[in-house]
Amino acid sequence: MTIAYSAMNGKEDTLFNPTCHAYFNLSDRRDLTTHEMQINSTGILDVNDQMIPTGEVVPVANTPYDFRDFSNVALAVGKVHGLDTAYVVNGPGQGTKPVAVLRDRESGRQITVNSDRNGLVVYTPEEIADQNMSFSRDHGEPANKNEGIALECQMLPDAIHQDNFGDIVLPRYSKQTYRFSFTYDRIKNED
Repeated sequence: MTIAYSAMNGKEDTLFNPTCHAYFNLSDRRDLTTHEMQINSTGILDVNDQMIPTGEVVPVANTPYDFRDFSNVALAVGKVHGLDTAYVVNGPGQGTKPVAVLRDRESGRQITVNSDRNGLVVYTPEEIADQNMSFSRDHGEPANKNEGIALECQMLPDAIHQDNFGDIVLPRYSKQTYRFSFTYDRIKNED
């Protein structure tokens, strides 16, 4: 599935940084315990207490946010009490290297994400009370916290206030692709 966003011909400079907030759960379980993820990133954005980026990039090495190699999603989510994290993508726009790969060990299902954007926000719904959220396969039952994971390709959040985060002013075109498969592809991180 490819999602393409375009916006042009604005009469004034306009900010434009769209993304897709779909949740994925590739297993037959109502949790992410059998999910593994790899992200083509060596750093995440530091944020203040209101989740606004400070402009600093923090290395992921030796942290629960380290998905340079396949790591269990549920273990990381448990250590940090849910993910709401902006990853700085290595080498965006090349089109040949996936941004992320999410796979389920039991089912063999996999999603490979490609994008021309420099950021990937990874989100798990830690706080879902009163959200009226459910997955179709759960037949209307309310979702469990962290039952799914969103992989949101975009320019880095707060780019308008950070010179090195990329341009989000119109005109703009962006594209992201989610490829579903039953094979396990590995991505190699750039240093």
